[in-house]
Amino acid sequence: MYRLAITRVGGKPQILPVAPRPVAFDADVGPDGKGDPAIVYSRCETEAPNRRDCDIFRYSITRNVESKITGADSDSASEFNPTIWGGRVAWVRTYDGRADATRYVYTRTLTAPRTRRSQRLPGLPRRRCSEISDRCSATKGAVEGLELYRRWVALNVSYTYEGAPGFARKEIRLDTLDGEVLPIADQTTGLGGQSYVGLSFDQGALYWARYCAGDESACTKGNAGTFRYRLGTRDYALAGHTRKLTGFSYVDDNRVYEVRGERECGIRVGDPPSAGFPACKVVYTDPLNFASTKAPR
Repeated sequence: MYRLAITRVGGKPQILPVAPRPVAFDADVGPDGKGDPAIVYSRCETEAPNRRDCDIFRYSITRNVESKITGADSDSASEFNPTIWGGRVAWVRTYDGRADATRYVYTRTLTAPRTRRSQRLPGLPRRRCSEISDRCSATKGAVEGLELYRRWVALNVSYTYEGAPGFARKEIRLDTLDGEVLPIADQTTGLGGQSYVGLSFDQGALYWARYCAGDESACTKGNAGTFRYRLGTRDYALAGHTRKLTGFSYVDDNRVYEVRGERECGIRVGDPPSAGFPACKVVYTDPLNFASTKAPR
């Protein structure tokens, strides 16, 4: 079982009084409507990989109280991968009775009455045209990460379609509350196992990491490491490195938390941490040195 824990600056990990889960928590921390830190996460009647009947919960760190976000609940769907910022939440939804399990992204304010419908955002691209033919088809994929900040929702998505190059296409995208879509980063994954991880906002900039889980030659200090995208100027910067990561979160002062491991370090669905996986190593890095770069492709 997995337990939800926090670590305050300079302190030891603290287990929170929240029911455990057989899979890792999809937790996100951010300010609530009063500016106090809160954690949001899901809980399911049937957990992944056959996820069903999932709802979103909020835990107030200052009041030590857990509550269900009833306004986001749908009796015919599952809500998961939530994110919170300033009295607003966003999440991923799938409809339990549908075979295609399409991922949709929704958002709403915490104070909105239950009778008010949640807002659907563009989310995962629905159709793509092949780069090697003139055929277009529906996409199949997942929203691997979601992060809310003011009027922006950042998405880390992975999907395939007919005629797609490589194993899958991976993108970092920005959806705005007024329906605008901004493609930020785009790549095709192959034998290198190229991937993105860890969406983080700080002072008007979006951060994430790119790494290679397979053939290391596909990642260099010139195309992998920690990326920064400034919302105001739309310029990019990179602190290059080739470390393999399974988790990432920007803190401040150009320092980040990295979860380092050659494999998934015990978080694969259905496998306990003792099932032959190495232990997760969480590292608070020294300040990273960013240099201007082009949009990652």
